[in-house]
Amino acid sequence: MEKAAVEKAFKDFLRYLRVERNYSDHTVRNYQSDLRQFAGFMREREKQTGGEGK
Repeated sequence: MEKAAVEKAFKDFLRYLRVERNYSDHTVRNYQSDLRQFAGFMREREKQTGGEGK
């Protein structure tokens, strides 16, 4: 998945949590932090595998 598409999906998901699920700002920030960590993990994994599994 392209970086821009992933960022949009994350943004849309965080908006969903705020608007549709009425999650608190603190909860949404925690989800955002987790998503950033996951994205970093995936970038590192892609480097290690040479982009396999795209």
